[in-house]
Amino acid sequence: MRAFVGYDFMYMSNVVRANNQVDLVVDTRANPVNGAFVAPTPTTVSPRLPFSRSDFYAHGVNFGVEIRY
Repeated sequence: MRAFVGYDFMYMSNVVRANNQVDLVVDTRANPVNGAFVAPTPTTVSPRLPFSRSDFYAHGVNFGVEIRY
C-alpha cells in the first residue's frame, strides 16, 4: 500500500486575459441608424481594446492511494 500527496503551482506574468479585454461601454451615437449619428474619430471610437495585462497563478493539490496485491 502506498499513499501520496502532490502540490503544483503555476505562475505566469503579463498575461492578457479575455475577460479583461471586453469594453462594455458602447457609443450608440456611432450607429448610422441612430438619429444623433456622429462620425467616429480615432480618439472617440468605442468599444476600445485596452490590452490590459495581469498576472495569473494556479494552485493544485492531489492525493492518492495505491494498493497492490
